[in-house]
Amino acid sequence: MEFEKRVRKISYGNPQNEKYGVRVLTKDCHLYRAQRVISTVSSGVYNRNLIKFSPSLKYNDNDNNPMKVKQYLKIFYKFDDKFWEDVANQTHYIYTVPSEDPTGVSMNWMNLDVEGLYSGSNILLLTLTEQEYTEIFGSGYKIKKLNDDILRSLLDPLRNIFGNKFTEPTKIVHNKYHSQKHFGYGAYSSWDKGYSPYDYYHFWGGYDILDYIESCDHNGCDKNDKWVLYLSGSAMCLEFWETTHGAWYGGQITAKLMLESMGYDIGKYGNPCYA
Repeated sequence: MEFEKRVRKISYGNPQNEKYGVRVLTKDCHLYRAQRVISTVSSGVYNRNLIKFSPSLKYNDNDNNPMKVKQYLKIFYKFDDKFWEDVANQTHYIYTVPSEDPTGVSMNWMNLDVEGLYSGSNILLLTLTEQEYTEIFGSGYKIKKLNDDILRSLLDPLRNIFGNKFTEPTKIVHNKYHSQKHFGYGAYSSWDKGYSPYDYYHFWGGYDILDYIESCDHNGCDKNDKWVLYLSGSAMCLEFWETTHGAWYGGQITAKLMLESMGYDIGKYGNPCYA
């Protein structure tokens, strides 16, 4: 087992029909050879093309992988008074949309001043996704300290809703993840809009028992249509994507399929990742 070995390139085409036709090259120029390779890196690594594949993946990340890792900006607003109410639609979350453009960025305000969280804190938490805070803060959002006027302007929907009850925040705190260039390759991805199960299995592999795609009509097959590169991990388990047990099941079914392809008799087994 090797640690601190960043993979730079995976070659799996096997043009010379070698027994150990898969090659893994690390950043420090170590070369490893194998008959098969299982990759369990975060989907964010594929999103950002941090590993070069030779040949290139038949179905690329941008067009076929729905599992995208995104950064989140969390802004904490602390107030002197709790001007919102503990009623059915405000106990845990308050949802707002801009009055001038109902189709614009919606706001999800989490009430932290509840029993079991931070009772008595008078804090609301606003969470924005990468696309949303880029739209709001523009090209300069990478700076560590965000513009205070813009941070306060985000409260306008609450000003409109609560009127005279609203009070200005006494403190505003936000995380700094957005300013870190290499942060966000991440452990957790979510299914982005515009993708189908066909796209999913084309990218991740033939884990669908041939229901959606044909044999080797997916990433990871060499020139002889032999599945030798297995993209696995928590994002690959469709029924439980991006959960701890999804990662476990994903690794389990990948290992079984790989051993079976190498001629090992592993008996009957189910596929909890595909029901």
